[in-house]
Amino acid sequence: MKINVKADLPSLSETKIRASVRAALLHAAAEWHSKFLPEHFKFSAYSRYGYMPRDRKYEIRKARHLGHRKPLVYSGTTQQMAMSEVSFRSTSIAGMQASQAVMAVEDYFFQRPRNSPIDKAEELTTINEQEQAHLTDIVEKRFMEGIGVTGFTRRSNVA
Repeated sequence: MKINVKADLPSLSETKIRASVRAALLHAAAEWHSKFLPEHFKFSAYSRYGYMPRDRKYEIRKARHLGHRKPLVYSGTTQQMAMSEVSFRSTSIAGMQASQAVMAVEDYFFQRPRNSPIDKAEELTTINEQEQAHLTDIVEKRFMEGIGVTGFTRRSNVA
């Protein structure tokens, strides 16, 4: 998600602006983890995020042995790890700031069978348009609060 904010900012130090951006991005990452990540483990994620369909035999076997058809979940270990073991990181590269929710998951989560179009890591981190708009609003609001601007009117472009 890339956000460009154009606003007439009061004369603030570069340090204050960077700190406000960092805090806003970290807050958005935490919001994504608590509010939107759980949606990735529900059956509705196939339509909500456009997940690739799984092999029919695999789905039947999983439903028979484990009693569920949740995407990205087999035994539940990955879901439990992703939901509980998280750290938030903020980075700045060439003037661009970013934040990440770094989750601990099993190594096999990133392995793909040969000729499989399914990328579980990509599916896990996909956001839809409504989520992007929500997270953009959070970043803008937190940033403006951080620099002390009140009565902010949205004038951003989301790319």
